[in-house]
Amino acid sequence: MAISTAITKLRRRAKLSEAELSAKLGIGEADILAWEAGEKKPTLDEVAKISRIFRVSVDALLMGDADMPRGKNIIPDTAPLHEWEIYSKSLHYEYMQCIEEGLDISAYEDLFKAIRKMPDGEHKEKMADVLFDIVQNAPMIEGYPYEEPSDLESIRALCKEYTYATKPFTEEALRDKILGAWYGRICGCLLGKPVEGISCEELESLLKETGNYPMTRYILASDMTEDMYGRYKFPLRGRCYADMPRGKNIIPDTAPLHEWEIYSKSLHYEYMQCIEEGLDISAYEDLFKAIRKMPDGEHKEKMADVLFDIVQNAPMIEGYPYEEPSDLESIRALCKEYTYATKPFTEEALRDKILGAWYGRICGCLLGKPVEGISCEELESLLKETGNYPMTRYILASDMTEDMYGRYKFPLRGRCYADTIQIAPVDDDTNYVALAQVLIDKHGRDFTPNDVATIWMTRQGKQAYCTAERIAFCNFIKGFRPPFSAIHKNSYREWIGAQIRGDYFGYINPGDTKTAADMAWRDASISHTKNGIYGEMFAAAMIAAAAVTDDIEDIIRAGLSEIPATSRLYAAVEEIIVDFHAGVSFDDAIAKIKEVYDPHNSHGWTHTISNAEICALALLHGKGDYGKSICLAVQVGYDTDCNGATVGSILGMRNGAKALDEVWTKPVNGKLDTSIFGVGILDLDAAAEHTMKHLPQ
Repeated sequence: MAISTAITKLRRRAKLSEAELSAKLGIGEADILAWEAGEKKPTLDEVAKISRIFRVSVDALLMGDADMPRGKNIIPDTAPLHEWEIYSKSLHYEYMQCIEEGLDISAYEDLFKAIRKMPDGEHKEKMADVLFDIVQNAPMIEGYPYEEPSDLESIRALCKEYTYATKPFTEEALRDKILGAWYGRICGCLLGKPVEGISCEELESLLKETGNYPMTRYILASDMTEDMYGRYKFPLRGRCYADMPRGKNIIPDTAPLHEWEIYSKSLHYEYMQCIEEGLDISAYEDLFKAIRKMPDGEHKEKMADVLFDIVQNAPMIEGYPYEEPSDLESIRALCKEYTYATKPFTEEALRDKILGAWYGRICGCLLGKPVEGISCEELESLLKETGNYPMTRYILASDMTEDMYGRYKFPLRGRCYADTIQIAPVDDDTNYVALAQVLIDKHGRDFTPNDVATIWMTRQGKQAYCTAERIAFCNFIKGFRPPFSAIHKNSYREWIGAQIRGDYFGYINPGDTKTAADMAWRDASISHTKNGIYGEMFAAAMIAAAAVTDDIEDIIRAGLSEIPATSRLYAAVEEIIVDFHAGVSFDDAIAKIKEVYDPHNSHGWTHTISNAEICALALLHGKGDYGKSICLAVQVGYDTDCNGATVGSILGMRNGAKALDEVWTKPVNGKLDTSIFGVGILDLDAAAEHTMKHLPQ
């Protein structure tokens, strides 16, 4: 929905005429008519006023979404949640459980039934919350015959001792017993897994029909017939049978929450982010600092919630020079077209380019991986000490000494060095390329942001995601769907995470920068806003362009043509190009970046814009040389593995796999490890060949 449609919808909903709305805004009625006709757009100041009148957020208007609620009124959508996660869906079980536990709640039986029958929604959940409070405070019935505590001390006090004869064991015998216990549980689980949830009657019938009653063996896929698949109510097709093994199980993560997942821990980044976005919140700076210093706990989180509401409703400052929408339609309206000479390619040449892009990203990532997070000063010192400055090769474990391990603040011991690996290691910078391939396999080229969210939840555990991606993942679980998943308490919304995810969309759209960028938007919008989204669109478009031109500036400008020319990212990269032509040195250009994005704080060294600038610089000064370019991208610091990977992917596509020196490709041995369920280790030749199948038909 465009902003013009959103304004019309809001005005009519409020039962205001064009004249009445114009009076409230202090403008002419003709302006309202022009907005609603799509002939012109309101200024940012006018958008802020409209936001206050209709009680919707500025983001909602800029995204053209009249139904997007403001601030804390963003209500999770429970529709995608499983019924296990919604308390009101389990009230019948709650009632049965309480009766079995001896709680005196029989007087509420009709109330439980009535609330269970209510339409799903906020009111039903609130009613269920009251029932939960009733349950928590219910007394026990008179004469309940059992005493059933949950605390360990009370459990121990009620235990009845039992003595029995024991026998000693050797260490070897115990080792065999422990292995037996592992096998015993796993095999016992596999025996019952194909029929978990089947009725007792159908199970007995099935076992008798397959000659396995009383049971003496596994239930097998080879036992089944098409007739049985249709005759039994229980879904027997596609079950996990012992003669048809399946992939990895998803193991729940029970680790304590990382600070990324706690909004109050990111308030300093939230404040910086808001100021950069042009939100008028400077009056709250001291409040942000004071709440950040509070002891961790409920009160701090509640205070942070209020700050989030303030941020969601904050107006823009007067004269903010950028226009940065997050919805695709508005982004497209602000793009500046760029034309450049392209060259055709054969299928064989494209196959080599795509393989080169896979290798290029993986090896560029490996170059920066050992020093991700190191300070710029320590990185330069380390490279000089190991005879690798300016950088020309991988950082190796054999470069290190015990003295260096103790002398550097950055933890150099046990890092992932190129001379200590057998294949390319797991890394989020490479996982996302493989995950995008899974996405296209399952949902095709017309995938939606919701499809991306579902793939994330089902194909990787929470620990595979960082910063904005971690927030989005947690928001999915809470019921926030895109684009709300990118907005809700996400201080990292313009960090580099999306910029590293768009490569595959460039691979499968050679020469088609628009489609590559559109796919990148669908991916990025689940976790990022504004320049966070543009970063992925920029990278995907550059890779798509690199398939059809060797000109480095054309590649960069083709990427810029797919993001708003009114954005901070566009302006920053444009300045890099202008300075390059003006003779500004690589080191001086890096110094200018450091003045704006401080590499000593996480917001500075992991922001989309600072790292996109470094990628553009490395491409321009590397002049198409793969090794030189990825080394330039890494040696300056900031997000080293991300930048090495992005530059490597672009030049891998431009130059092709055959042009990549073995010094870069040999350590990975043609293999990539991933943390994606059901994927595991990828063969790069096979992955590139599979990519060819996702090209437009």
